[in-house]
Amino acid sequence: MDSLPRPQFMNLSIWELNVGTFESIASIGADRPLYEAFDLLIGRSVSALPVVDDDGRVVAVYARADAVSLANDRSYRNLDTTVGKALSADRESFEGAYLCKKTDSLSQIVEWIVRTKVHRLIVTDDDHRCEGIVSVSDVVRFLVLNPPKKIEEKEGTL
Repeated sequence: MDSLPRPQFMNLSIWELNVGTFESIASIGADRPLYEAFDLLIGRSVSALPVVDDDGRVVAVYARADAVSLANDRSYRNLDTTVGKALSADRESFEGAYLCKKTDSLSQIVEWIVRTKVHRLIVTDDDHRCEGIVSVSDVVRFLVLNPPKKIEEKEGTL
């Protein structure tokens, strides 16, 4: 991707461009039961929840796809199982959550999403506490609703 020409706005941070969600982020403790994760996913109409440890640090992500996987495996009978146990049982080589900073450029975010093939990155501070979420949908929505020409006109660079 480095060899392709890149508009200047791609070098701006996701925070500066307001790409992603940075307010009212729902999260869940790794020690909480699955039924609470389901309640949050449905009640907040979100596709994923950052999973946090006792200190509020992001350790994983619980997504709607994980809930669908439970249904496919017919493992939904024990909804008292903790989110942490469900995630570790579901993934042989679980790597945790993919993290980024709000100061990371849109270009970096796109590169990481493409390289890791994930649907979202959890935005954290230096202590790995959740500050937001940036998803593929957020990036696409930004690029479609604010095409580069519009943005550069706004910046006065055209």
